[in-house]
Amino acid sequence: MTNTLKYHGVVYQAIATTRTYVEAKNEILKLLQSKGWQVKSGLKIEHATSPDGNVRLWFKAQSIYMTKLNDPVYSGGNGRHNFGDARSLTGGYVDIRKEPADKIVAWIERAVTEKPT
Repeated sequence: MTNTLKYHGVVYQAIATTRTYVEAKNEILKLLQSKGWQVKSGLKIEHATSPDGNVRLWFKAQSIYMTKLNDPVYSGGNGRHNFGDARSLTGGYVDIRKEPADKIVAWIERAVTEKPT
């Protein structure tokens, strides 16, 4: 996204306009869906579930949260995805508005395959 301004015959162009969180989230959800994730949008807390159903990403308030079934760190051990059991995936360190969607999805794919230490 770029903005331009014409002033006294000179065109000025903004170097980098940051996307909104909603725009970034929608790009990420669209890319995840193209990779086989089941996306549920239009909900109070939109989410995407991995093709195997083991991982769910929850998109809320400028952060991404994750639950993993059968993982003591990322689930309540009840075999269901509940937002109450979710842990922050971005941890406040990743601003999804400033990174390309494909880079965020690659980062997500690495994060969901990591084993807790």
